[in-house]
Amino acid sequence: MPARPANWKSIAKSVPGVMALRLHQRRLSLALELTRPRRYLFVASHMRSYSTLLGHLLCSSGEVSGYAEMRRSYRAEADLIALAMQVRASHAGKLHGGIVLDKLLHGGHHIGDEILSMDNVDVLISVRHPRATVRSIVALGRTIGPDNWMAQPDRAGLHFVNRMRQLSELTDRIERPLVLAADSLIGHTDSTLRGLERELGLEKQLSAEYEVHEYTGWAEYGDTSKYIGTGRVQAQRHAYGDITISPEIEAETLGAWKQFWEHLDGDRVHIVGHRPQA
Repeated sequence: MPARPANWKSIAKSVPGVMALRLHQRRLSLALELTRPRRYLFVASHMRSYSTLLGHLLCSSGEVSGYAEMRRSYRAEADLIALAMQVRASHAGKLHGGIVLDKLLHGGHHIGDEILSMDNVDVLISVRHPRATVRSIVALGRTIGPDNWMAQPDRAGLHFVNRMRQLSELTDRIERPLVLAADSLIGHTDSTLRGLERELGLEKQLSAEYEVHEYTGWAEYGDTSKYIGTGRVQAQRHAYGDITISPEIEAETLGAWKQFWEHLDGDRVHIVGHRPQA
């Protein structure tokens, strides 16, 4: 019987039937991974709400995969599987923990009633005070160019006002709304992290320090500021006091923010962080 060549394993792998079998095995493994029971967490918010920071804090627990904005809508269960695949790609081909996270910050991305009714889907609505939010949006827009829509205070304010209305409507569609007072992530970090652990049923303790990922700081995936790349909650932040917002826009955005908080039903809504005195 002739001796096997030294590289017989490599030769075997190149045989078409073997290659097809290995490809089938990889696809089957991926399908099993994507379809195994999971929870899905959607952070519904607005621009410049510390949502990227929130995603990184949750992701670093080891129980959550997903720290970036995937820019998707969710109307059927197949959309959840597609999200898992997209998040897996952003995590170097791995899904950690049993929760997959995405952020929805714009009105063009929706969560359908079928998704909201699923037992393994949670929605965390996060809202930040408008004074700092609108200025932060304008500051971001100016780094892109003076003609960018975000650089225009009136359009930045309109984004905030529209999102307050849309998020308020979303609370009415959720049986048990969970709302985060986003400013508490910075002002009361430890107690807010404990509240997130409790309300989301996390087993591991969240920390003010977090892991920096491959797409951290990328424009298409979330916050691009210098703060997000530090790997820690930064309490001292630029207030953008040099950015002038007209009294009319200040009043309109503040009014929309107050209406959002006044709309919440205290007996039904669970609030994480310090509820502002609207």
